[in-house]
Amino acid sequence: MIHKIKKVGFVTGINAEAKILESSSAIVFCSNMDSKNVSAGTEKLISQGVDLIISFGIAGALDPRLKSGSIIISTQVLTPLYKRIPCNPSLGIKIFKLKKNKSGVYFRPVIGSNYPITNKTEKKKIFKDSGAAAVDMETHIAAKIAQKKGIPFLAVRSICDTTDQNLPDFIATNIENKKKLNILKILELIVKKPYELKKFPKLIMNYRKSMNGLREIFRNFTL
Repeated sequence: MIHKIKKVGFVTGINAEAKILESSSAIVFCSNMDSKNVSAGTEKLISQGVDLIISFGIAGALDPRLKSGSIIISTQVLTPLYKRIPCNPSLGIKIFKLKKNKSGVYFRPVIGSNYPITNKTEKKKIFKDSGAAAVDMETHIAAKIAQKKGIPFLAVRSICDTTDQNLPDFIATNIENKKKLNILKILELIVKKPYELKKFPKLIMNYRKSMNGLREIFRNFTL
């Protein structure tokens, strides 16, 4: 059953994701990668009368077939303990005007994590155990609240880091400590661990591809 959607609420993790949505009529909440903010923000969106919650942003690939910039429309969300929450992918098809078999768009499960998944060995294990295509740190929190409140839910996630990519150590440390990344931290890392420097060019390139993927999927958004 396809619900009649009049008002959409988007939950993002970072400001760059939220900025993509600025020109729309949707209501947007940016959590700044804070789990408590995701909860509060999702509750706030629901209190504002949204008919659909969308977790919108970048994610890490778990399926080795996925490339940076690939879009995942969630068929279901798995919590870190592998509890499954159903989604409404048909609503994604409708409001993003998606055609069947559109290149680069995949309808797959998404799993949540309470900490950054930066190691390719761990990505491989989670994929094997869960079957989820991608992982992020906001979706499962928003999905649980939407399910509790009886609000349709959907995740739209663009792949950033691929399964063969280990992310720099400072990313995990800063995210876990809820700190913004800055040039001093990057320089400090390079001094202490110069071998981490070689990861940056691919990371930057993949980030740009993932953001372009989000812009492209959002281009046809309409209610």
